[in-house]
Amino acid sequence: MTPETKAREQIDQKLERAGWVVQDMMQLNLSAGIGVAVREYPTDTGPADYVLFVNRRAVGVIEAKKDSAADQLTVAEGQTERYAHSKLKWRAENTPLRFLFEATGQIVRFTDNADPVPRSRELFHFFNPETLAAW
Repeated sequence: MTPETKAREQIDQKLERAGWVVQDMMQLNLSAGIGVAVREYPTDTGPADYVLFVNRRAVGVIEAKKDSAADQLTVAEGQTERYAHSKLKWRAENTPLRFLFEATGQIVRFTDNADPVPRSRELFHFFNPETLAAW
């Protein structure tokens, strides 16, 4: 198993523990739960590792990295931001996604683009879909 595959398995588990339904793009069913995390979601700048949907609406993106990249995880923020501003397939709305995450199998970082001065911070776990829906 590659380091990337191992990290994604751990990220999937963390998302599921937080109440997300994790799906591959080929099995896309946004009605599967209040929160659906779709792997390899197509954008106009390439596939995002995960796009988060709450109540069938795209609200966030996760950039996944292998554990050895943990020391430099903030470097991935630019990539996450790019996906947040990308045009998502089957999405008419063009506003950037609000919730940005960078994650390894061990670390999760989060930025809320609605903050007056958005900046990433380390979390202990992913937020559940209900929390993002309330925000």
